[in-house]
Amino acid sequence: MLQMWQGRRRIIKEKWTFENGPSVEVPRCLDVSIEDPRNPDGKIICENCYQENRLATYNENELLEINTQFGLEYIRAGQLEKAESAFRKAIGTKITANGLAHLAYCLNELAKVRMPENYTSWLWILMRIILWQAVIWPACKSRKGRKGL
Repeated sequence: MLQMWQGRRRIIKEKWTFENGPSVEVPRCLDVSIEDPRNPDGKIICENCYQENRLATYNENELLEINTQFGLEYIRAGQLEKAESAFRKAIGTKITANGLAHLAYCLNELAKVRMPENYTSWLWILMRIILWQAVIWPACKSRKGRKGL
């Protein structure tokens, strides 16, 4: 893969090969951006604005959407550490089942890259943590004060 700059954007050229033999170089942008949830008419939030936390005017639900979308885009771009950070920000804004599932997927992919020999045991530990945070702990909190707990 060849990395180049086009303006201020980082572009790589990937070689794609078709089943019948011929190949083509396809440019792919490494910079991540998402559609602004307030203005879906083409306005974007760039990675620099996101990384510098220039999102003070957005409400909680919009921040949840922004962090989740950046996490998904980082996964698409192969930037798993940044994706993990974005999903953790999303969960910090509001804990949702989708947020926990996205974080679990991201941590799963990171575990495959970082520790392939210990992957299965880490996956088991991760799934137990998610089960505790998403199911068991909320159930215990909702029954707090009742007899029997």
